[in-house]
Amino acid sequence: MCLKKSVLPLVLAIVCAISVIFAVVVLLNTNNTANPQFTPPPFDDNAIEGTPAPDSDSGYDEVDATAYKIGICGKIKTESNRAFVYLNNLSENNVWIKARVFDSQDTVIGESGLIKQGWYLPYITLFNVPQDKKLTVKIMAYEPDTYHSAGAVTLNAVIKEDGQ
Repeated sequence: MCLKKSVLPLVLAIVCAISVIFAVVVLLNTNNTANPQFTPPPFDDNAIEGTPAPDSDSGYDEVDATAYKIGICGKIKTESNRAFVYLNNLSENNVWIKARVFDSQDTVIGESGLIKQGWYLPYITLFNVPQDKKLTVKIMAYEPDTYHSAGAVTLNAVIKEDGQ
């Protein structure tokens, strides 16, 4: 009887240790899908330092998004798979920006890389050319170096017809 009393705590201790080891192994091998790792977007290779000079009939204007200002065309000329947006990250800003272009079905059809302050992007390459003439351009801003969001603004635009 004395032997059984001394074995029971030992067996319980072993079972407990195995449970802890199992829990640690499961936790280490589980992918954390609730908080996926953020990958900073690259800077756009087509960005140009300076101020853009789009056509006078492009509807180019500056937009105040409260935390930053951008310049962009409201009437976007397309050639092949390029949408000429002349997206300008004004030099007075303290953010990096990027853009995503959507068609009228809210499908992403193009995306830029990051654009520094004082730089502009003449065009965004489109994955698909839209069937109709309505576009939505979502501008996302990031704090430099930390990539914390500095807000986003969504703008409606149209594809410019020849002669428009």
